[in-house]
Amino acid sequence: GLCASFKSWRKMAGVSVHPNPGDVAQCEPGGTDSAWGFASAEDALLDRLQASSQALLRARGNTLWAALLEADLHCLALAGEVAIVRSVPQLADLLALPAQHSLTKSVLRTVAAAVACAGGAKALRETLWGARRLVKLAGSLDLDDEARRLLDEAMACMDGTEHVASLSGRVAFEHVHRIDMFPPTRLAFHRPPSALLKKDRAAYAAEAECTTTGGAWLRLQLAPPSADSCESGAAERLELCLANPSRRERFGSEIPSKVWPAAVIMSQWLWNFPHLVRGRRVLELGAGMGLAGLAAMHCEAESVLLTDLDTKAILHMRTNLVQNAPPAGTCAEATNLDWARPPDRDAELEAECAHSPARRVLLEGADVVLAADIVNAAGLSELVYEMLVRYLSASGDFFMVCPKPCHRHTVDRLRTLLLESTHFECTVVDVPPWLSRSAQAIAAGAEDMEPAEFEVIEYELYHTRWRI
Repeated sequence: GLCASFKSWRKMAGVSVHPNPGDVAQCEPGGTDSAWGFASAEDALLDRLQASSQALLRARGNTLWAALLEADLHCLALAGEVAIVRSVPQLADLLALPAQHSLTKSVLRTVAAAVACAGGAKALRETLWGARRLVKLAGSLDLDDEARRLLDEAMACMDGTEHVASLSGRVAFEHVHRIDMFPPTRLAFHRPPSALLKKDRAAYAAEAECTTTGGAWLRLQLAPPSADSCESGAAERLELCLANPSRRERFGSEIPSKVWPAAVIMSQWLWNFPHLVRGRRVLELGAGMGLAGLAAMHCEAESVLLTDLDTKAILHMRTNLVQNAPPAGTCAEATNLDWARPPDRDAELEAECAHSPARRVLLEGADVVLAADIVNAAGLSELVYEMLVRYLSASGDFFMVCPKPCHRHTVDRLRTLLLESTHFECTVVDVPPWLSRSAQAIAAGAEDMEPAEFEVIEYELYHTRWRI
């Protein structure tokens, strides 16, 4: 059994107590203990591990909590691979223990077992401190040879993510502390949006009735979503973790290394209307950090290809793809795409696409082409137009969010090309206030985005498809 007097034990740990007493040891795998709400003994063990970890970190000299935690780690080692992988967040916190602590070796041994699994390595990479603390411990002189060997094994399973070799010797401390100075940008999208007001739906309906211009289908896709309109069983929250390049890393690539408001608006819109990309092949032009494409990826697109010309942007996108792994059934990739010199559709490209399903849009065309504020210089409008002619499939949709021409004058040329095109039919509508306000609330987590970019600048949404 895990703990016969679990209620009193949790009170000692200083954590929340379940309302009803019970014996956690009675929880069996596959069953549910109504008194505690645990689906299995594994859940109870992980809950206890979290509580004992918190208690020990608050009172590091307490031998009682050290003994309880040591017992928990022993149980965890016997619980199986799934439980060990699930325990990684607590294990990462425990790496804050001093190197000379009696439990450090046990924690390292459990971490090594966790990261030996692909899921454990991924979970450790996603924790804020896990890999960094491993490297810090590697540089400590208080660890014995066995502890260093365990560290080497753990980091070897990280698939080179931290690029630290010979941990028992030299340590790249400038890399160790980088995450402290430039923590990743985390953006949380909600379905329906958390900033949505009750009056938004009525106000939008009244505005749509007064509008005599076309674009009825697009306006329907911009109606404020309600809880009832959200798909049953669909996830309500999506958190994307983006690389946060330093000023030195951004140098020469300031524009593509920034999260732009248009990308946040596009991502929030797709997250609330996932049917626009679900099961379709997606190509994002001028992706920069790849935010819109990442949102499409988590809306169950068949494939997503993030493209940009900037070399640093491609590195950032690939980092973001690792941090935000695609769901099962979706393949995603980031690659270079020069609008002025697109790749020829030849045998070489065919060979590349044979090993990368996401790249097949460069051969066969994309069902959805995404763009977020990509026309910021003269001459780009014509190139974007040519990209649509080249890569938009016969039944495909092109969605673009960008500032109005009064704010970004270079987009006026693209607007004219699309509206007057003999190849495409295009609809341009204002981004509704509910969507802008929701995106502004999300972007509060991005340090390089100013509120004025939402409050002063107005945005439009373009929908373009081939004429029938």
